[in-house]
Amino acid sequence: MRELPTNYTLGIPPASSSDPIRSGYRAKLMFVPLSGQGAPEEMWVRVDSADGMTFTGTLTPDSIPGLGKGLPSAGEDVAFEARHVFTVME
Repeated sequence: MRELPTNYTLGIPPASSSDPIRSGYRAKLMFVPLSGQGAPEEMWVRVDSADGMTFTGTLTPDSIPGLGKGLPSAGEDVAFEARHVFTVME
């Protein structure tokens, strides 16, 4: 399972208890190539489980990475926190 770095944040306030991220939602995250080569890519993750402000999900098929090496592939499991989320769709 791929995990985003603990020091990585988008500077967006985390979801509040009045607007939680739930299982079944889609969250847009930014992935930085592990190789350090290529540009970061925004990709959608289907949220599979939520535990407070930490989540696991699966990269959706419509998230096709560009030429950056070290980017995750569709179907790959991802662990992330609310601070990593760009936007959420039900």
